[in-house]
Amino acid sequence: MAPRWSGGAASPSAGRLAWPVALFVYLALVAAMQAGVSPTVELDQAEQLILAQRLDWGYTNQPPLYTWLVWALGTVTGLPVLALWGIKIGLLGGLVLACDGAARELGLSAAQRRVALAGLALLPAVVWEAQRDLTHSLLAAAATAAVLWSALNSLRQPAWWRDARTGLLAAAALLAKHNAMVFLVALPLALALSPVTRGRWRWRSLFTVAAVGALVWLPHGLWLMQHPESLDRTLQKIQGSGGPGGLAAEAAQALLAFFTPWWLLALPMLWQARRASEASRFLGHLALAVAAGLLLFTTALGVDRFSPRWFFPQLFFLPLWLAAATDPAVRKWGRRMVAVGAVVTAIAALALPARVLWPSGKPTRQNLPYADLAAALRTQWGAVPPLLLATHHMPGANLKHAWPEAPRVLTPVVPWLEPLPAEVLLVAQPADLRDPRVQRWVQARTGHAVTDIAWQGEVAARPWYRSEAESVVLKWARLPVRPVVLKP
Repeated sequence: MAPRWSGGAASPSAGRLAWPVALFVYLALVAAMQAGVSPTVELDQAEQLILAQRLDWGYTNQPPLYTWLVWALGTVTGLPVLALWGIKIGLLGGLVLACDGAARELGLSAAQRRVALAGLALLPAVVWEAQRDLTHSLLAAAATAAVLWSALNSLRQPAWWRDARTGLLAAAALLAKHNAMVFLVALPLALALSPVTRGRWRWRSLFTVAAVGALVWLPHGLWLMQHPESLDRTLQKIQGSGGPGGLAAEAAQALLAFFTPWWLLALPMLWQARRASEASRFLGHLALAVAAGLLLFTTALGVDRFSPRWFFPQLFFLPLWLAAATDPAVRKWGRRMVAVGAVVTAIAALALPARVLWPSGKPTRQNLPYADLAAALRTQWGAVPPLLLATHHMPGANLKHAWPEAPRVLTPVVPWLEPLPAEVLLVAQPADLRDPRVQRWVQARTGHAVTDIAWQGEVAARPWYRSEAESVVLKWARLPVRPVVLKP
């Protein structure tokens, strides 16, 4: 017998195809507008263009699934930047559809589902950061949302292949971001605590999910064992750099940033329109289990710094909980939430390209004129080399993207070693040369100390749409590669 959730019944088919089409049209339009005002790719996206030059079991301190997607779609299409935008559109759309699928499984009414989706639009991580630059966090959130939907669907319609599907999605979440483990542990605990799902609990299903997930994740797990420095870099990011207010203040500030402006409507709506339902109790248990997992995670690892985006894969479902815990018809709170969500969505669509086009203010990374710099470098060199060394992945990826030859580009973010020709071209941002990590990388790869390099040329260009801003400068030098001992 399927779980019976109290509350409204999900409408079976009204608008079932129209609104997903509208969703993907909106996401594609926003992506097209951003790409149209600037060909420069953002920071995290640039890193993916560099890493996706090679297929491997692991790359940096982040898991490899996003890079695999970029590599696969870029290889098939031959257009890596288009692949980046396509993946972003697919993941954002998938996140929304998975949340709506979970809402249907929970028996939420059409009005409640609209409140849940409007709540997603009021999370900055969804409506702004994910459309601008997020990679691993977006993939992890989409995967954990799909795990929630798949697990609920498996409880309603038990089948071994649905359990295997949930295991595959769980592996995808772990291959997207390590902290997705918190949600994956919290979900079965919440299912066991809820009276509605407790009777449908099957150890065989849990074993199938765990076994499939572990087998899919295993190759990367073995890679992590062979590259412990990867996890060390993750620990360095979350330890030893907390603010003066301590752990509680850091966590509170990050949570406030993650949920603003959603909570400004959620709290009064919850206060005035709350009603009990089995779906809201289950999601409440899930929230408590996630909170307990985050507490254990931070205590065990000594975390003292939080980023709002870190909560994305764990707490994406709170707008769903609000919808399940309230009656949208009370004092028209549902209409209010949907209206504000629509306005914020429209503002974000306009503001994302406008921040680049606006003629005053501090330039964004998408204002950096790498296409102009690439053309100037080609003029000075006469031809683009097959391999280029760049001191940072932002200029490295954008130069690679700007040249039709698409040379191989190595930067400090590249974890693999490969033989270099007898002479290489090094391109540097002047500020990078003061970074000790870059200095060590240049010396290790070329045998030259940064202070001893005789730079043979430079190019400069004004940021796009910022005629008064300081010019962006790239320096370059041809270097004979000296023998160096490289550790594998």
